[in-house]
Amino acid sequence: MESGAPEIVAVDDDAFSLRMIETLLRSDGHTRAHLCRTVAAALDALDALLGRKILLICDLNMPETDGVEFIRILATRRFEGELIICSGANRIVRNGAVNLAQAYGLRLCGIVEKPISPQLFIRQIRASTQPEPVYLVQTPLTGLPKVPTPSC
Repeated sequence: MESGAPEIVAVDDDAFSLRMIETLLRSDGHTRAHLCRTVAAALDALDALLGRKILLICDLNMPETDGVEFIRILATRRFEGELIICSGANRIVRNGAVNLAQAYGLRLCGIVEKPISPQLFIRQIRASTQPEPVYLVQTPLTGLPKVPTPSC
């Protein structure tokens, strides 16, 4: 996998949320992000970026294929990038998605709740785009910090 700044892929069915994510990314110096309204489009973007370092920002509540199913798809494809869940789903759903991502061995860097707090979003993006990503997510069942895998 390539080193340096990651390619950023954001998937959210809501156009307003995607525009906000794009605006916040640009304000933090990330001038190019792949913005996708569907999981199918996100999978196409991920295929085009194969072998590159990727930060994926994913909503949970989407039509057709939701974020939980997308997490399963990422696991079967052995996604090696960093993952941020960005969702307005209730805490039970978010925790379930966190547990699922961790059970599949995905590198979950954090959760950003909607409505998005610009300061918290930028903090999470900065932590996740470090050469050694910082994991800001808490393991829901134990409350202990998630320990990054040595390959991060």
